[in-house]
Amino acid sequence: MEIDQPTSFNDFDIPKKHWNNESVQKWCKVIGIPEKDILIISNYELDGFWLIFTHKSGIIEKELIDLGISPPSSAIILEKFTLQTQNFLINPQDFYGEISPRAIKEEGIHNLLAPLTLFRQELCMKVSKHFEASKVTLIRSPPFTGKTAFGQIFHEYLKNTKQKVYIRRVCLIWLQYDRVENFQNSWKFYTGRTFTEWFNFAESNDVG
Repeated sequence: MEIDQPTSFNDFDIPKKHWNNESVQKWCKVIGIPEKDILIISNYELDGFWLIFTHKSGIIEKELIDLGISPPSSAIILEKFTLQTQNFLINPQDFYGEISPRAIKEEGIHNLLAPLTLFRQELCMKVSKHFEASKVTLIRSPPFTGKTAFGQIFHEYLKNTKQKVYIRRVCLIWLQYDRVENFQNSWKFYTGRTFTEWFNFAESNDVG
């Protein structure tokens, strides 16, 4: 069965075995590989399996240079693999330094830039397809199994792949429920509009 190719890339990604040559080219562009080297990668039809195999064999940098790819580009590609597979000396602040003032203490991923954050690209693609087909998607699982964390990484995925969609991530426990106006005000604080305004806006615009 043919596996879907990724539709977006970030600086934390490393190639997967199923990536085709086109996906590798797009990834190389995101991590800063110049066009002349990407053209060589295209001409030799290098794919994710080839990159992973040569990396695990310890020869990826040499092989890339032998194909004519510049040493700086070869080093960048090697570095991406190395940063993901080496044993990190973890600084606790990498994980607990909040990058969003809206996060609460026990909720989700406190720092998406932490070195071991997994962005679940394939799962995001799968949920996105379901979302496009069904418009409303409910994700259910027991407490403390990663729903909020997935919401964070899915939010980042949508920002990169759905630029024309208005996307807001709101956790219901952030909101005030004691009075209707307080609910509307707290909803507006986190999304930029009251709930009623978003509801009316969504009638003619895509909102996620």
